[in-house]
Amino acid sequence: MNETTRTLTFAGIAVAALIAAFVTVRTSQPTALTGYENVGEEFYPDFTDPTQAKSLRVVSYNEDSATLKVFNVEFKDGVWKIPSHHDYPADAEDELAETAASLVGVVRGALESRRKSDHERFGVIDPLDESNTNLKGRGQRLTLSKEGGAPLVDFIVGKQVPDEPNEYFVRKVDEDSVYRTKLNVDLSSNFSDWIEPDLLKVDRDRLVEIIVNKYSIDERQRRIVNRELATLTRKNSTAPWELEGLNKETEKLN
Repeated sequence: MNETTRTLTFAGIAVAALIAAFVTVRTSQPTALTGYENVGEEFYPDFTDPTQAKSLRVVSYNEDSATLKVFNVEFKDGVWKIPSHHDYPADAEDELAETAASLVGVVRGALESRRKSDHERFGVIDPLDESNTNLKGRGQRLTLSKEGGAPLVDFIVGKQVPDEPNEYFVRKVDEDSVYRTKLNVDLSSNFSDWIEPDLLKVDRDRLVEIIVNKYSIDERQRRIVNRELATLTRKNSTAPWELEGLNKETEKLN
């Protein structure tokens, strides 16, 4: 081997050693962690005015019956109404105002996971996600929107953190990262919890007509079923009630 060949061989070995050392250093460095930079930051920093909220949607999933329940309350014509029940007036105005206010400034707590595969464990699978076949681990989706439908906040609220009151596993609907989050929100998707149960909070002596519209709601198909309509009238507060369509000869009103 002549001098030139020997020199080139040594140079090649040196270059290969440098490349190997560089690769070793690069591969031994820890992978940059993402998501931690958001800890302590608000989920929705632009949402500062709770009066912007003009609609509330609560989506819950029952694992035992494998059924989905979607409940909406919207502000229409100056009052809160329930669209799924033919715009029935909602009587929980204070609760709605408190809910909107409680979702202002919600902060990301400790980061629990950045992996979508962990969503079932924390109970934060989107209940509206039809592409996910898991029947367990679906959370409650809570959405506040402003006039026009643009969302102000859109959370998936999962399981409660063990031994931590008002602390839940939460994520934004468009993010995989799951955080411990303090929430003081207790929302029901039951129609009966949003209306005044005592429909007779009126002066009974002034009533001269009562229309009883008895029906059931098919919430999945959003339509009325088994409808029965009855009308009661009387001439004044001392007159007896009469049922429209009643055959007085063969039937009697109790």
